Amino acid sequence: MAIIETDLGRILERIEEKIDSNQSRTEEKLNALDNRLSKLEGAIQAQQPYIQKIPDLAEKVGELKNWRQISIGVLLATVGAIIGYLSRNIQP
Repeated sequence: MAIIETDLGRILERIEEKIDSNQSRTEEKLNALDNRLSKLEGAIQAQQPYIQKIPDLAEKVGELKNWRQISIGVLLATVGAIIGYLSRNIQP
């Protein structure tokens, strides 16, 4: 009976050691994850002003597209007016 108790005691000690070592490794990994998470949060906070400017930039791009359409229309009207003027003034 004493041999079984000592064997069980050794087994329990080994189990406790393994649990303790696994717990310490888990805590180390959690600390590393916390550090990485804080770095990511810092990076996101640093980019927050840029993210807030996206709607303004989208609006300005829309305005540029409108100006491009207007300039194409004016250019085509000018070319059409020049061609019309030249075609009227050419004598057969």
